[in-house]
Amino acid sequence: MVESVYADLSVMKKYMLRLALSQFLWKHHFHLFSFYRTELAKVPPIRHALEVGSGHGLFLLEMLKSAHPLDRVDVVDISAQSLALSESLVATLRPDFAGRIHLPT
Repeated sequence: MVESVYADLSVMKKYMLRLALSQFLWKHHFHLFSFYRTELAKVPPIRHALEVGSGHGLFLLEMLKSAHPLDRVDVVDISAQSLALSESLVATLRPDFAGRIHLPT
């Protein structure tokens, strides 16, 4: 499974882009995303966080944009493509946050 899905850059890129689109087109995913944003606003101020399973990066971006901006978010995922998409999304939409995310080396 890892080799045929998570390690396959082409498969994962298609999957992650479709999943990101579903956050806004599929009612259930939109409600989950809205719930996440609402609950994130309730988190007390912290400086560091860990994102496990970054996927497409939308949730990571919301975490960085939260009411209490984080100094650092360590991001891990089984898929190198997910990490790359997350990093690219943040760098494109909020380049000022790019230095706050830390990916495995």
